[in-house]
Parts: sequence; C-alpha cells; structure tokens
Amino acid sequence: MLSYQTNVSLMRPGEYEENIKLVQARHHSLHLSYEQAVQIFRFEEEKVFSSERSFFTSWEEWDYEFMVFRQILNQEQMEIYKTHREEFLRQHEASLLEMDNREQAATDIAYYKEMVTFYENQFVPDFFKIGYVTSFSWLHADQSKIAFLKAEYKRFLAEWRKETLVHHLRENRTFKPNELVVSLLRHRTAYLWPDYYSFKSRMDEPTKATADYLSRKLRHIHPDIEELLTKKLDELKAFHAAQFKKYYGAVQGWHVTIGPVSPEDQREDRIMSLLLLDKEKYGVEELYFPPGI
Repeated sequence: MLSYQTNVSLMRPGEYEENIKLVQARHHSLHLSYEQAVQIFRFEEEKVFSSERSFFTSWEEWDYEFMVFRQILNQEQMEIYKTHREEFLRQHEASLLEMDNREQAATDIAYYKEMVTFYENQFVPDFFKIGYVTSFSWLHADQSKIAFLKAEYKRFLAEWRKETLVHHLRENRTFKPNELVVSLLRHRTAYLWPDYYSFKSRMDEPTKATADYLSRKLRHIHPDIEELLTKKLDELKAFHAAQFKKYYGAVQGWHVTIGPVSPEDQREDRIMSLLLLDKEKYGVEELYFPPGI
C-alpha cells in the first residue's frame, strides 16, 4: 500500500486540491477551513496504509479519529462532530445487538451446548473405563515428555482462550454476548477432547520436537486401543453429522473441511489427541464461563 507522501507525489496536477475540496464537502456540516481540510486529508490518507501485523478494530479507528479531530477542530465544530459521532455509534451498537439476537444465535448456542454435553457424558468417559488406554504406561521412560507436552497443551488452551476473549471484546465490546457464548462453548470442547491439529500449528521448536518424538513412539500401539479409538471417533463423526443436520439441515454446496488430510496425519492426530486426553479436563471447570454453559 502506498504511503501518504507517495500518493501525493503521484497525483496529477490539480488532484490534490480536488481532494481537499472533497474533504470539505464530505464534512460539510463542520465548515472546514482549507487548513483544517488539509490536516484531515493527511489523516485519512494515513489510514489507507495497511499492515499485516498492526491494525485497528473499528472501535479503535473511531477513537483515534476522535483524538485527531479534537486537535484540528474548534470548539463549535467539535460539538457538531460529537453529535454526529454519537448518533453513528448508537446505530452501530444497535446493529451489533440486532445481529447478536437473531434466531441463528440461539441455534448456534443450542448446537454447541449439545456438543459439549455429548463430549462430557458420552464420548470422553469411555476412554477412561480401561486404564491402560489413557495411561500409556508402556511409555514409562517417556512419562516426563508426556507431562511436558500436556503442560504445553494447557498453556496453549489458556492462550487460545485469552485470544478469543480479546478478539471478541476488541471487535464487539459488550454488544454481542451470544456470539461470545458460542465462541467459549466451541473452545470448551478442546479441553474435553484435545485439539492436536490446532495445537501442532502453534508449537514452538522444543514442543514440536517432543511431540514428534512421542508420535514416532506411537506409530505402533495395541490393536485394542486402535480399535477403540477408531470406534469412538466413528461415533463422534456420526454425532457431528446428525447434529449438524438437526440444527442446520443437510450440507449443501461447496464447503471446506479443516483438519489433517492424509491418512498418516489423520492417524497421528487421533493418537496424539488420545495421548493428551486429561481426566481433569485441563481445569476447565475452574474457569469462568457465562451462566448456563
């Protein structure tokens, strides 16, 4: 994206003056002087610059605009600007609340609540009924590595949760509580049945080296464990399909499936998720969740 200085240097003769007049016309209620319009034009050109690492949410951009305009406008102009700004923000807040209270939000919450219940009461408990399935006691020499990987997964969950909350509040403040409930319900399932695929994509080098080592050690496991894991994941797949149809109808048209693709990666994902399974559910019951979830 071109900078303000580069944009100005590339303008054809007279284009700069036209842009200043456009700024005055766009903010006609403020009756901007030429000098004020120049400063606002510079500010607006700066906003055009795009960064992959640093970006404003809509709220932050509007707050920054308020700070800038407060330095440019006189008191009378500022009162007019504040009146327009407050009305615009009221409309935006109302639109967020309207989107959050749509019928789809209630459907999404019911969908993920049922999913969490299935994980907690049916899917996960069966793995703990046979001790050796989840203890991996035959890897007695590698128990410290397993403990390290589980500790890193717990840290990953905490970071993921914080990112979820920060992103939601930056974008929506307090105006989409139902959407936040959906996000937290979706995230809760990763405490119950580990999301190794997402975890692997965020590993640092020491964690990845440990995970790769343990994955190699688990290329061959007891047939009974393999059979139980395959059976349970087939049940999970069938549950997801039935539940999606129940709440949203049949899958139609083109869609993207996120997760491991090759048979080798799918098997690693299954085994490593089982390895990370935690009877204490990584302390999810100690975390705050909105009432009802």
